Amino acid sequence: MGSMFDYLVVLLTIIILFSILKKYRLLNYIISFSIIFLTTNFIFLKLNSLIKFDLTGIFAIALFLIVILTIYLFKKLITQNEQKNLNVDSLFFLISIFIIIFFSWVHYENLENITWYSIGDDWEIFQVLGRLIAVDNIWVYQEESETIRRYGIRLLVALFHIVFGKSFFPQQIFEIWSVILSAYLLTKILIISKIHNDLAISFGFLLLIIFFGENFRWLLGRGLTEFFSLFLIMLTAYLFSKNSNLKNMSFSKIILPCFLGFWIVVFREDHITFACGLIFFGILSNLKVNSIYFLAKTIQGNFKSISFFYLFLFFGLVFIFSKNFISFDTLGITQDAFFFKFELFKKMLFVSYEIKQSPLIGINVENVYSTIEKRHYLEGVYRFFTASDPYDFPRPTSIILVSGFLFSVYCLFAFKVHSNLNLGIVLLPILCVINPLIFLTQAYNPRYIICYLPFALMSVCVLINIFNNKFNLLNYFNKK
Repeated sequence: MGSMFDYLVVLLTIIILFSILKKYRLLNYIISFSIIFLTTNFIFLKLNSLIKFDLTGIFAIALFLIVILTIYLFKKLITQNEQKNLNVDSLFFLISIFIIIFFSWVHYENLENITWYSIGDDWEIFQVLGRLIAVDNIWVYQEESETIRRYGIRLLVALFHIVFGKSFFPQQIFEIWSVILSAYLLTKILIISKIHNDLAISFGFLLLIIFFGENFRWLLGRGLTEFFSLFLIMLTAYLFSKNSNLKNMSFSKIILPCFLGFWIVVFREDHITFACGLIFFGILSNLKVNSIYFLAKTIQGNFKSISFFYLFLFFGLVFIFSKNFISFDTLGITQDAFFFKFELFKKMLFVSYEIKQSPLIGINVENVYSTIEKRHYLEGVYRFFTASDPYDFPRPTSIILVSGFLFSVYCLFAFKVHSNLNLGIVLLPILCVINPLIFLTQAYNPRYIICYLPFALMSVCVLINIFNNKFNLLNYFNKK
Protein backbone atom coordinates (compact mmCIF):
# COMPACT_ATOMS: atom_id res chain seq x y z
CA MET A 1 0.00 0.00 0.00
CA GLY A 2 2.89 2.29 0.71
CA SER A 3 4.17 2.24 -2.88
CA MET A 4 0.63 2.64 -4.29
CA PHE A 5 0.18 5.67 -2.06
CA ASP A 6 3.45 7.08 -3.45
CA TYR A 7 2.16 6.80 -7.02
CA LEU A 8 -1.11 8.48 -6.05
CA VAL A 9 0.81 11.33 -4.41
CA VAL A 10 2.91 11.79 -7.55
CA LEU A 11 -0.21 11.89 -9.74
CA LEU A 12 -1.94 14.35 -7.42
CA THR A 13 1.19 16.53 -7.38
CA ILE A 14 1.26 16.69 -11.19
CA ILE A 15 -2.40 17.75 -11.29
CA ILE A 16 -1.86 20.45 -8.65
CA LEU A 17 1.26 21.76 -10.42
CA PHE A 18 -0.55 22.04 -13.73
CA SER A 19 -3.41 23.92 -12.06
CA ILE A 20 -1.04 26.38 -10.41
CA LEU A 21 0.94 26.97 -13.61
CA LYS A 22 -2.27 27.64 -15.52
CA LYS A 23 -3.74 29.90 -12.85
CA TYR A 24 -0.67 32.13 -12.57
CA ARG A 25 0.10 32.08 -16.32
CA LEU A 26 3.44 30.32 -15.95
CA LEU A 27 2.94 27.66 -18.61
CA ASN A 28 4.92 29.71 -21.16
CA TYR A 29 7.91 29.76 -18.84
CA ILE A 30 7.86 25.98 -18.55
CA ILE A 31 8.85 25.70 -22.22
CA SER A 32 11.79 28.10 -21.84
CA PHE A 33 12.94 26.51 -18.60
CA SER A 34 12.62 23.03 -20.11
CA ILE A 35 14.89 23.96 -23.01
CA ILE A 36 17.48 25.36 -20.61
CA PHE A 37 17.15 22.32 -18.35
CA LEU A 38 17.67 19.82 -21.19
CA THR A 39 20.52 21.86 -22.69
CA THR A 40 22.45 22.24 -19.43
CA ASN A 41 22.03 18.55 -18.63
CA PHE A 42 23.32 17.63 -22.09
CA ILE A 43 26.35 19.92 -21.67
CA PHE A 44 27.02 18.47 -18.22
CA LEU A 45 26.86 14.88 -19.48
CA LYS A 46 29.30 15.66 -22.28
CA LEU A 47 31.74 17.48 -20.00
CA ASN A 48 31.48 14.87 -17.27
CA SER A 49 32.16 12.07 -19.75
CA LEU A 50 35.39 13.80 -20.76
CA ILE A 51 36.63 15.11 -17.40
CA LYS A 52 34.65 12.95 -14.92
CA PHE A 53 34.55 15.66 -12.26
CA ASP A 54 31.22 14.64 -10.66
CA LEU A 55 30.24 11.06 -9.88
CA THR A 56 26.89 12.07 -8.37
CA GLY A 57 25.54 13.85 -11.44
CA ILE A 58 23.97 16.49 -9.20
CA PHE A 59 26.25 19.23 -10.54
CA ALA A 60 23.91 19.33 -13.55
CA ILE A 61 21.33 21.10 -11.38
CA ALA A 62 23.92 23.66 -10.25
CA LEU A 63 24.73 24.39 -13.90
CA PHE A 64 21.03 24.75 -14.68
CA LEU A 65 20.59 27.26 -11.84
CA ILE A 66 23.65 29.26 -12.92
CA VAL A 67 22.23 29.67 -16.42
CA ILE A 68 18.73 30.56 -15.15
CA LEU A 69 20.12 33.16 -12.74
CA THR A 70 22.35 34.69 -15.43
CA ILE A 71 19.47 35.01 -17.88
CA TYR A 72 17.17 36.38 -15.19
CA LEU A 73 19.61 39.08 -14.12
CA PHE A 74 20.41 40.26 -17.62
CA LYS A 75 16.76 40.34 -18.71
CA LYS A 76 17.33 38.10 -21.76
CA LEU A 77 14.74 35.46 -20.99
CA ILE A 78 11.75 37.78 -20.66
CA THR A 79 10.76 41.36 -21.47
CA GLN A 80 10.44 44.21 -19.01
CA ASN A 81 6.65 43.82 -18.76
CA GLU A 82 6.81 40.08 -18.20
CA GLN A 83 9.48 40.59 -15.56
CA LYS A 84 6.84 41.98 -13.20
CA ASN A 85 4.86 38.75 -13.37
CA LEU A 86 7.84 36.52 -12.74
CA ASN A 87 8.36 37.51 -9.11
CA VAL A 88 10.45 35.77 -6.47
CA ASP A 89 7.70 33.30 -5.60
CA SER A 90 7.09 32.31 -9.23
CA LEU A 91 10.80 32.02 -10.00
CA PHE A 92 11.51 29.66 -7.10
CA PHE A 93 8.34 27.72 -7.87
CA LEU A 94 9.49 27.15 -11.46
CA ILE A 95 13.01 26.04 -10.62
CA SER A 96 11.69 23.79 -7.85
CA ILE A 97 9.68 21.85 -10.45
CA PHE A 98 12.81 20.98 -12.42
CA ILE A 99 14.90 20.27 -9.34
CA ILE A 100 12.27 17.84 -8.02
CA ILE A 101 11.92 16.21 -11.45
CA PHE A 102 15.69 15.72 -11.57
CA PHE A 103 15.96 14.18 -8.11
CA SER A 104 12.82 12.09 -8.64
CA TRP A 105 14.59 10.52 -11.60
CA VAL A 106 17.81 10.04 -9.61
CA HIS A 107 16.05 8.39 -6.63
CA TYR A 108 13.30 6.59 -8.52
CA GLU A 109 14.79 3.18 -7.70
CA ASN A 110 14.16 3.84 -4.00
CA LEU A 111 10.41 4.21 -4.50
CA GLU A 112 9.74 0.73 -3.14
CA ASN A 113 12.77 0.02 -0.98
CA ILE A 114 15.25 1.42 1.55
CA THR A 115 18.81 2.20 0.44
CA TRP A 116 21.80 1.65 2.74
CA TYR A 117 24.66 3.86 1.57
CA SER A 118 26.98 2.37 4.16
CA ILE A 119 26.52 0.31 7.30
CA GLY A 120 27.23 1.90 10.68
CA ASP A 121 26.92 5.53 9.60
CA ASP A 122 24.39 7.98 10.96
CA TRP A 123 22.00 7.64 8.02
CA GLU A 124 21.74 3.87 8.57
CA ILE A 125 21.27 4.27 12.33
CA PHE A 126 18.48 6.84 11.86
CA GLN A 127 16.63 4.45 9.54
CA VAL A 128 16.96 1.57 11.99
CA LEU A 129 15.80 3.63 14.97
CA GLY A 130 12.97 5.14 12.93
CA ARG A 131 11.82 1.64 11.99
CA LEU A 132 11.84 0.61 15.66
CA ILE A 133 9.36 3.40 16.36
CA ALA A 134 7.12 2.76 13.34
CA VAL A 135 7.11 -1.05 13.39
CA ASP A 136 8.11 -2.27 16.84
CA ASN A 137 6.78 0.68 18.90
CA ILE A 138 10.22 1.08 20.55
CA TRP A 139 10.60 4.81 21.17
CA VAL A 140 13.83 4.81 23.20
CA TYR A 141 16.84 2.73 22.18
CA GLN A 142 18.88 0.80 24.73
CA GLU A 143 22.12 2.61 23.85
CA GLU A 144 20.56 5.92 24.92
CA SER A 145 21.29 5.02 28.51
CA GLU A 146 24.85 6.11 27.74
CA THR A 147 24.62 8.47 24.78
CA ILE A 148 22.20 10.69 22.87
CA ARG A 149 20.87 9.82 19.43
CA ARG A 150 19.22 12.55 17.36
CA TYR A 151 15.57 12.14 18.18
CA GLY A 152 13.78 14.49 15.78
CA ILE A 153 15.05 12.76 12.65
CA ARG A 154 13.98 9.39 14.05
CA LEU A 155 10.44 10.64 14.56
CA LEU A 156 10.43 12.03 11.03
CA VAL A 157 11.71 8.76 9.55
CA ALA A 158 9.07 6.85 11.52
CA LEU A 159 6.36 9.19 10.21
CA PHE A 160 7.50 8.65 6.62
CA HIS A 161 7.42 4.87 7.08
CA ILE A 162 3.95 5.02 8.62
CA VAL A 163 2.55 7.16 5.79
CA PHE A 164 4.50 5.85 2.78
CA GLY A 165 5.49 2.34 3.87
CA LYS A 166 8.86 0.79 3.08
CA SER A 167 10.16 3.51 0.82
CA PHE A 168 13.20 5.78 1.05
CA PHE A 169 12.03 7.95 -1.87
CA PRO A 170 9.72 10.30 0.14
CA GLN A 171 12.49 11.04 2.63
CA GLN A 172 14.93 11.92 -0.14
CA ILE A 173 12.46 14.18 -1.96
CA PHE A 174 11.40 15.87 1.27
CA GLU A 175 15.07 16.55 1.99
CA ILE A 176 15.43 18.27 -1.40
CA TRP A 177 12.31 20.31 -0.67
CA SER A 178 13.93 21.35 2.62
CA VAL A 179 16.93 22.70 0.69
CA ILE A 180 14.79 24.53 -1.90
CA LEU A 181 12.54 26.11 0.71
CA SER A 182 15.55 27.13 2.81
CA ALA A 183 16.97 29.02 -0.19
CA TYR A 184 13.58 30.60 -0.83
CA LEU A 185 13.29 31.70 2.82
CA LEU A 186 16.84 33.09 2.65
CA THR A 187 15.76 35.27 -0.27
CA LYS A 188 12.62 36.44 1.54
CA ILE A 189 14.59 37.32 4.68
CA LEU A 190 17.03 39.40 2.64
CA ILE A 191 14.18 41.24 0.91
CA ILE A 192 12.52 41.95 4.26
CA SER A 193 15.91 43.26 5.46
CA LYS A 194 15.84 45.93 2.69
CA ILE A 195 18.36 44.15 0.46
CA HIS A 196 18.21 44.84 -3.28
CA ASN A 197 15.88 42.33 -4.96
CA ASP A 198 18.43 41.14 -7.51
CA LEU A 199 20.99 40.58 -4.75
CA ALA A 200 18.48 38.70 -2.61
CA ILE A 201 17.52 36.41 -5.49
CA SER A 202 21.17 35.90 -6.44
CA PHE A 203 22.13 34.78 -2.94
CA GLY A 204 19.10 32.51 -2.69
CA PHE A 205 20.23 30.87 -5.93
CA LEU A 206 23.82 30.84 -4.70
CA LEU A 207 22.82 28.73 -1.69
CA LEU A 208 21.26 26.16 -4.04
CA ILE A 209 24.23 26.29 -6.41
CA ILE A 210 26.64 25.62 -3.55
CA PHE A 211 24.55 22.78 -2.12
CA PHE A 212 24.15 21.14 -5.53
CA GLY A 213 27.53 22.07 -7.00
CA GLU A 214 29.98 21.87 -4.11
CA ASN A 215 30.94 18.93 -1.87
CA PHE A 216 27.61 19.28 -0.01
CA ARG A 217 26.03 17.26 -2.82
CA TRP A 218 27.69 14.09 -1.49
CA LEU A 219 25.47 14.30 1.60
CA LEU A 220 22.19 14.97 -0.19
CA GLY A 221 19.60 12.21 -0.12
CA ARG A 222 21.18 10.19 2.67
CA GLY A 223 18.86 11.20 5.48
CA LEU A 224 21.17 13.28 7.69
CA THR A 225 19.59 15.61 10.23
CA GLU A 226 21.12 18.86 8.99
CA PHE A 227 19.10 19.53 5.83
CA PHE A 228 15.80 18.92 7.64
CA SER A 229 16.93 21.03 10.58
CA LEU A 230 18.05 23.79 8.21
CA PHE A 231 14.47 24.26 7.01
CA LEU A 232 13.20 24.63 10.59
CA ILE A 233 15.95 27.16 11.33
CA MET A 234 15.30 29.24 8.22
CA LEU A 235 11.52 29.16 8.77
CA THR A 236 11.99 30.37 12.35
CA ALA A 237 14.27 33.19 11.18
CA TYR A 238 11.75 34.15 8.48
CA LEU A 239 8.80 34.26 10.89
CA PHE A 240 10.72 36.57 13.21
CA SER A 241 11.89 38.71 10.26
CA LYS A 242 8.36 38.98 8.89
CA ASN A 243 7.22 40.48 12.21
CA SER A 244 10.20 42.75 12.74
CA ASN A 245 8.62 44.57 15.69
CA LEU A 246 9.36 41.88 18.27
CA LYS A 247 8.02 43.88 21.17
CA ASN A 248 4.56 44.15 19.62
CA MET A 249 4.30 40.56 18.38
CA SER A 250 1.07 38.96 19.51
CA PHE A 251 0.99 35.58 21.21
CA SER A 252 -0.48 33.94 18.08
CA LYS A 253 2.47 35.15 16.00
CA ILE A 254 5.27 34.32 18.43
CA ILE A 255 4.05 30.87 19.47
CA LEU A 256 4.81 29.22 16.08
CA PRO A 257 8.52 30.24 15.90
CA CYS A 258 8.85 29.25 19.56
CA PHE A 259 7.39 25.83 18.76
CA LEU A 260 9.80 25.52 15.82
CA GLY A 261 12.65 26.42 18.18
CA PHE A 262 11.66 23.47 20.35
CA TRP A 263 11.91 21.11 17.36
CA ILE A 264 15.24 22.61 16.25
CA VAL A 265 16.73 21.49 19.56
CA VAL A 266 15.01 18.09 19.36
CA PHE A 267 16.50 17.52 15.89
CA ARG A 268 20.01 18.47 17.02
CA GLU A 269 20.57 19.51 20.62
CA ASP A 270 23.89 21.20 19.78
CA HIS A 271 22.02 23.66 17.52
CA ILE A 272 20.84 25.45 20.65
CA THR A 273 24.12 27.36 20.60
CA PHE A 274 22.96 29.45 17.64
CA ALA A 275 19.19 28.89 17.83
CA CYS A 276 19.31 31.44 20.66
CA GLY A 277 20.10 34.11 18.08
CA LEU A 278 17.16 33.41 15.78
CA ILE A 279 14.82 35.65 17.75
CA PHE A 280 17.01 38.64 16.90
CA PHE A 281 15.83 38.37 13.31
CA GLY A 282 12.76 40.12 14.66
CA ILE A 283 14.77 43.26 15.38
CA LEU A 284 15.97 45.89 12.91
CA SER A 285 18.41 48.61 13.92
CA ASN A 286 16.74 51.87 12.92
CA LEU A 287 19.59 54.10 14.03
CA LYS A 288 23.27 54.29 13.19
CA VAL A 289 24.43 53.23 16.61
CA ASN A 290 26.90 50.83 18.16
CA SER A 291 25.63 47.27 17.64
CA ILE A 292 26.58 46.05 21.13
CA TYR A 293 24.86 49.03 22.74
CA PHE A 294 21.75 48.50 20.59
CA LEU A 295 21.84 44.77 21.35
CA ALA A 296 21.89 45.41 25.09
CA LYS A 297 19.00 47.87 24.81
CA THR A 298 17.10 45.40 22.64
CA ILE A 299 17.42 42.57 25.16
CA GLN A 300 16.28 44.90 27.90
CA GLY A 301 13.28 46.15 25.92
CA ASN A 302 12.21 42.72 24.63
CA PHE A 303 13.09 40.64 27.67
CA LYS A 304 9.70 38.90 27.89
CA SER A 305 9.61 37.78 24.24
CA ILE A 306 13.23 36.64 24.29
CA SER A 307 12.73 34.74 27.55
CA PHE A 308 9.60 33.08 26.16
CA PHE A 309 11.52 31.84 23.09
CA TYR A 310 14.46 30.63 25.20
CA LEU A 311 12.01 28.76 27.43
CA PHE A 312 10.94 26.65 24.43
CA LEU A 313 14.58 25.96 23.55
CA PHE A 314 15.11 24.82 27.11
CA PHE A 315 12.02 22.59 26.86
CA GLY A 316 13.70 20.94 23.88
CA LEU A 317 16.69 19.98 26.02
CA VAL A 318 14.40 18.85 28.83
CA PHE A 319 12.49 16.64 26.41
CA ILE A 320 15.68 14.97 25.16
CA PHE A 321 17.13 14.31 28.60
CA SER A 322 13.85 13.40 30.32
CA LYS A 323 13.01 10.61 27.86
CA ASN A 324 16.36 9.04 28.73
CA PHE A 325 15.92 9.60 32.45
CA ILE A 326 12.42 8.08 32.47
CA SER A 327 13.64 5.02 30.59
CA PHE A 328 17.06 4.43 32.16
CA ASP A 329 17.32 6.72 35.23
CA THR A 330 20.15 8.53 33.45
CA LEU A 331 20.32 11.62 31.28
CA GLY A 332 22.36 9.86 28.61
CA ILE A 333 25.41 12.01 29.32
CA THR A 334 27.92 11.06 31.98
CA GLN A 335 30.64 13.08 33.67
CA ASP A 336 33.07 11.33 31.35
CA ALA A 337 31.52 13.16 28.40
CA PHE A 338 32.04 16.57 30.00
CA PHE A 339 35.56 15.59 31.03
CA PHE A 340 36.30 14.61 27.44
CA LYS A 341 35.10 18.00 26.09
CA PHE A 342 37.04 19.83 28.78
CA GLU A 343 40.20 17.97 27.84
CA LEU A 344 39.63 18.84 24.20
CA PHE A 345 39.14 22.48 25.11
CA LYS A 346 42.49 22.44 26.89
CA LYS A 347 43.98 20.89 23.79
CA MET A 348 42.68 23.82 21.77
CA LEU A 349 44.32 26.31 24.11
CA PHE A 350 47.64 24.47 24.41
CA VAL A 351 48.88 23.19 21.05
CA SER A 352 51.40 20.78 22.49
CA TYR A 353 48.89 19.15 24.83
CA GLU A 354 47.76 15.66 23.86
CA ILE A 355 45.12 13.48 25.44
CA LYS A 356 46.55 10.14 26.44
CA GLN A 357 43.41 8.53 27.77
CA SER A 358 40.05 10.21 27.33
CA PRO A 359 36.88 8.57 28.70
CA LEU A 360 34.15 8.56 26.06
CA ILE A 361 30.50 7.74 26.16
CA GLY A 362 28.83 4.99 24.20
CA ILE A 363 29.54 1.34 23.57
CA ASN A 364 32.97 0.44 22.21
CA VAL A 365 33.45 4.00 21.01
CA GLU A 366 37.08 4.12 22.05
CA ASN A 367 37.92 1.97 19.05
CA VAL A 368 35.94 4.29 16.79
CA TYR A 369 37.51 7.46 18.13
CA SER A 370 40.99 6.14 18.85
CA THR A 371 42.50 8.27 16.09
CA ILE A 372 40.09 11.19 16.40
CA GLU A 373 40.99 11.97 20.01
CA LYS A 374 44.63 12.44 19.00
CA ARG A 375 43.83 15.03 16.38
CA HIS A 376 44.41 18.68 17.03
CA TYR A 377 41.30 20.50 18.24
CA LEU A 378 41.75 23.29 15.73
CA GLU A 379 41.21 20.85 12.90
CA GLY A 380 37.49 21.13 13.63
CA VAL A 381 37.70 24.89 13.16
CA TYR A 382 39.61 24.34 9.92
CA ARG A 383 36.83 22.10 8.62
CA PHE A 384 34.25 24.68 9.61
CA PHE A 385 35.79 27.57 7.70
CA THR A 386 37.20 25.70 4.70
CA ALA A 387 34.61 22.94 4.08
CA SER A 388 37.64 20.68 3.63
CA ASP A 389 39.38 18.02 5.63
CA PRO A 390 42.52 19.13 7.48
CA TYR A 391 45.54 19.66 5.24
CA ASP A 392 43.36 19.61 2.12
CA PHE A 393 43.10 22.77 0.03
CA PRO A 394 40.15 24.97 1.10
CA ARG A 395 37.00 24.74 -0.99
CA PRO A 396 35.79 27.87 -2.87
CA THR A 397 32.96 28.09 -0.33
CA SER A 398 35.53 29.09 2.30
CA ILE A 399 35.55 32.63 0.85
CA ILE A 400 31.92 33.04 1.93
CA LEU A 401 32.37 31.17 5.23
CA VAL A 402 35.28 33.34 6.36
CA SER A 403 34.02 36.65 4.93
CA GLY A 404 30.57 36.22 6.47
CA PHE A 405 32.02 35.63 9.91
CA LEU A 406 34.52 38.51 9.73
CA PHE A 407 31.93 41.02 8.52
CA SER A 408 29.53 39.98 11.29
CA VAL A 409 32.28 40.52 13.86
CA TYR A 410 32.97 43.92 12.32
CA CYS A 411 29.27 44.87 12.47
CA LEU A 412 29.07 43.79 16.09
CA PHE A 413 32.04 45.84 17.24
CA ALA A 414 31.99 48.72 14.74
CA PHE A 415 31.32 52.13 16.23
CA LYS A 416 28.41 52.73 13.85
CA VAL A 417 26.55 50.54 11.41
CA HIS A 418 24.04 51.39 8.71
CA SER A 419 20.36 51.60 9.57
CA ASN A 420 17.88 48.74 9.02
CA LEU A 421 20.57 46.20 9.87
CA ASN A 422 18.97 42.95 10.98
CA LEU A 423 20.56 41.93 14.27
CA GLY A 424 20.00 38.25 13.46
CA ILE A 425 22.27 38.57 10.42
CA VAL A 426 24.93 40.08 12.67
CA LEU A 427 24.71 37.53 15.48
CA LEU A 428 24.07 34.17 13.76
CA PRO A 429 27.40 33.81 11.89
CA ILE A 430 29.17 34.49 15.18
CA LEU A 431 26.99 32.13 17.24
CA CYS A 432 27.38 29.35 14.66
CA VAL A 433 31.13 29.31 15.26
CA ILE A 434 30.55 28.21 18.86
CA ASN A 435 29.76 24.67 17.72
CA PRO A 436 33.21 23.73 16.35
CA LEU A 437 34.75 25.23 19.50
CA ILE A 438 32.75 22.86 21.73
CA PHE A 439 31.96 19.77 19.70
CA LEU A 440 34.14 17.60 17.51
CA THR A 441 33.44 18.12 13.80
CA GLN A 442 35.26 15.07 12.57
CA ALA A 443 32.93 13.25 10.18
CA TYR A 444 30.71 13.72 7.13
CA ASN A 445 32.42 16.91 6.02
CA PRO A 446 30.98 19.52 5.33
CA ARG A 447 28.05 18.45 7.51
CA TYR A 448 28.64 20.97 10.28
CA ILE A 449 28.44 24.08 8.10
CA ILE A 450 25.15 23.25 6.36
CA CYS A 451 23.22 25.42 8.83
CA TYR A 452 25.96 28.06 8.99
CA LEU A 453 26.22 28.68 5.23
CA PRO A 454 22.90 30.59 4.79
CA PHE A 455 23.83 33.03 7.55
CA ALA A 456 27.32 33.54 6.12
CA LEU A 457 25.65 34.29 2.78
CA MET A 458 23.33 36.79 4.49
CA SER A 459 26.29 38.58 6.03
CA VAL A 460 28.17 38.77 2.72
CA CYS A 461 25.01 39.92 0.96
CA VAL A 462 24.57 42.78 3.44
CA LEU A 463 28.19 43.82 2.80
CA ILE A 464 27.66 43.86 -0.97
CA ASN A 465 24.38 45.72 -0.52
CA ILE A 466 26.18 48.46 1.40
CA PHE A 467 28.57 48.94 -1.51
CA ASN A 468 25.66 48.81 -3.94
CA ASN A 469 23.82 51.56 -2.07
CA LYS A 470 26.96 53.65 -2.03
CA PHE A 471 28.11 53.19 -5.62
CA ASN A 472 24.81 52.11 -7.28
CA LEU A 473 26.44 49.00 -8.72
CA LEU A 474 23.19 47.35 -9.78
CA ASN A 475 21.79 50.39 -11.58
CA TYR A 476 22.30 48.56 -14.88
CA PHE A 477 19.69 45.98 -13.94
CA ASN A 478 17.12 48.61 -13.00
CA LYS A 479 17.06 50.60 -16.22
CA LYS A 480 13.58 51.02 -17.55
